[in-house]
Formats: sequence, C-alpha cells, structure tokens
Amino acid sequence: MPSEEFSAFCETEFEHRLNSGQEFDEGLYRKAKEMVIDRLIRLEREER
Repeated sequence: MPSEEFSAFCETEFEHRLNSGQEFDEGLYRKAKEMVIDRLIRLEREER
C-alpha cells in the first residue's frame, strides 16, 4: 500500500536527518508525515 511505503520511507529519512548532525523540527516533520499518511489512507479506501 502506498501509505505503508511512504511511512517506511519517512522513518528512514527521519533516521538520516537525526544522524546528519543538522537541526530539524522533529515535531513538524512527524506532523507533516501524519497529514500525508492520513490523506493516502483516505485515497486507498476510496479506491476499494
């Protein structure tokens, strides 16, 4: 499912950002991720 693939991608990207040594807004990243995943799940349900 696209939502699962996107979630896995985001977790990998999150780890990269944490390990990069550069600052980023962790809360904003997670909020944006959840917004996109929610939308993907709605689209997946509509396709069924």
